[in-house]
Amino acid sequence: MRFTTDELSAVQYELRDDEVVVYFYQDGKSIMGAPIKRCVAELKVVLVEISFYAKQHLQKKPPLLECGVNIVDGHVDKFLIPTERRRTAGNGSIAVKYYDVTKAISEDEVEPYERVGIRLPTGVFTYAFFECQYLARAEDPRRGALFLINPAMIVVQQTMTNSQKKEFQTFGGSKVLYFDVLDEPNLQERDQEMKLCRIRRDEQKKRYEEADKKWEEEMEQRLVSKAVEDAAKPKQSKKAKQKARQAAKNGKPAAQEVEFAGEVKTEAEAEDLAEQERLHKQRQAEKRAKVEEELKLVREAEAHRKKLEAAEAKRAAEAESSRMSRIKNLLQKVQSSMSRSEASQGLTEGYPASST
Repeated sequence: MRFTTDELSAVQYELRDDEVVVYFYQDGKSIMGAPIKRCVAELKVVLVEISFYAKQHLQKKPPLLECGVNIVDGHVDKFLIPTERRRTAGNGSIAVKYYDVTKAISEDEVEPYERVGIRLPTGVFTYAFFECQYLARAEDPRRGALFLINPAMIVVQQTMTNSQKKEFQTFGGSKVLYFDVLDEPNLQERDQEMKLCRIRRDEQKKRYEEADKKWEEEMEQRLVSKAVEDAAKPKQSKKAKQKARQAAKNGKPAAQEVEFAGEVKTEAEAEDLAEQERLHKQRQAEKRAKVEEELKLVREAEAHRKKLEAAEAKRAAEAESSRMSRIKNLLQKVQSSMSRSEASQGLTEGYPASST
């Protein structure tokens, strides 16, 4: 049996120290006919197996209508949660970046999925989740607002609520998105457009590399200039430094605000989050080291087993060779004995019988 977001009625989160347990519910009726909620699936997300960024968004407990869920035979195949990152398509449509927390997520991995609002050729408005690579390739800047999308590439799909439809009902709306279904005639055209997109991407990459190189050169010059200025400054005595620190302490400056993970926070909050991220990465490294150690032990045990099997096979071969050698010697002795017996019998038959 398969369930998606549309068939579910609620989602519940249980936050624990090392994991988050997610329960998915569906409306049903009891034997007496009373309405009840029954749990159709359960998902355990081990926090050390996902990135710190994904952990933060999962702990915010995203509501069901903002998530993409696909449950097959009681197993959660995909659970897509939204992040704060998004991009704007050619006509102003918003594509929200998503993570799939059912899979292990590394720190350097980008969000692999995007959710967009689309209007199907039938006129139905819906949310559709795509892999980021596919949705980027489906953009057709020549047509402006048009995306060329193969419905088979939709990962998860869910209908919109009435409040969500208001943003998608007219052409030119803030999030409206249209698409044509790919078929045989426009596949060749689409290939040509993709080649042009690749050429533009390579050109853009080249421009970015040149800009990065220029920035590095400017940064190196600034560092050299700063080093020269610092060397030219007169050195303060210990007493002067102590007075400056005392003045700063008495002044009690206000807590400075810094930006951390896209959010404005005080220095204390940013330091606390940085410490949490450091501990999270430390636990991930410890788990990886533990897994590597277990794999090493398994490999050593397998090598020892193969060595024992090879030694046993060698002993068996030597025993078989010894046995065959003994049998061969016995056969030779038997043949030699039979030959001597036949020779003596022939000599006896060759003498004439004695007369009495």
